[in-house]
Amino acid sequence: MDQRETTRHRARRERGRFQHVAPVRIHRLALSGELGYDSAPALEAAIDDLCAAGIDRLVLDLSALEAIDRTGVDVIAMRRRLCGRRGVAVELAGARPAVASAFAAAGIGGEAGLGEDSLARSVR
Repeated sequence: MDQRETTRHRARRERGRFQHVAPVRIHRLALSGELGYDSAPALEAAIDDLCAAGIDRLVLDLSALEAIDRTGVDVIAMRRRLCGRRGVAVELAGARPAVASAFAAAGIGGEAGLGEDSLARSVR
């Protein structure tokens, strides 16, 4: 290929506007059983590790979580804020009514994204 052909190919590529965007790295962490005083430290460490690993978004799947106490709610709320400061969005999905009620009782149901829509989705 001579210089003239190289220039022609380069010009064709430059006519179209393309932007390469890095893929969004999403991780889903499924919680099951009960989340409380005894199990919260393990969740705390797992979330910290994932947020430090360079993901963009963390989805905490609460659909199999049967019960949560105030310690569990506090750990999730605190880790959501800390990961947010690192640029990692933490979302809660699929909360059962009892779990969503625990967040609401702690006064962070709306902040955690567990409004009425989440309750309706979790029952379906």
